[in-house]
Amino acid sequence: MQNKEAQQKDFQDIAECLKDLRAAIKTNSPLLHFVASSRLYPILGLVFGVLASGYSIMMHILTTASDTAEPGFQPASLTWIFLVFLLVCGGVVKVFYTNRLIRNYKNASFSALLKTIYGGKISGFLLSALLTIATAILFLIRTNHPWYIVPVAAIFTSFVVQAMNLLIELSEYSVFGYSILIFGLASVFLIDTWPWLCTALTFGGSFLIFGIAGLVRAAKTKGEK
Repeated sequence: MQNKEAQQKDFQDIAECLKDLRAAIKTNSPLLHFVASSRLYPILGLVFGVLASGYSIMMHILTTASDTAEPGFQPASLTWIFLVFLLVCGGVVKVFYTNRLIRNYKNASFSALLKTIYGGKISGFLLSALLTIATAILFLIRTNHPWYIVPVAAIFTSFVVQAMNLLIELSEYSVFGYSILIFGLASVFLIDTWPWLCTALTFGGSFLIFGIAGLVRAAKTKGEK
């Protein structure tokens, strides 16, 4: 009986420690939480999700049609160009807006935000995951299995997002992390049959979910003020 009570007390102590740790992490990263809670990121997520899904579905249709098209009609030659273009444009807009947003927060700087993200205790995990993604992509391209970049990138992206969410604790990032993980794992078994549809679901679908969840959270937070 005493052993059972002692174990329960140990579990309670561990739970309290974890609670205090999460509170301390959130308290020590107010700048990151301030930036991540902006409505811009869900909006960008929706835009990217719609465009990525639409493009991938279009490529699926064109690729299917190419089986009966004229010789030389090869829509696959366009493949990832548009998606990469979207990511680059989204990244530029995100950096520009983030830099403006940071100026409104106690005269902070962009370098301070980077230090908050990559200078903390989770920096090793983030950098390891990013390095793993880059290495896996290069390996898959070299071995002529480029479509498996989709599930690999999705799975490791979920790790990065969930680690980041330890700092900010926003519902849309948690939902995004789980959705891109689930879609990435599912695409492992389907990518050979429906590569473009898997791309649409994994990236387009995940970003759509992120955008919707973020706007819902922002509206709810605004209503509580």
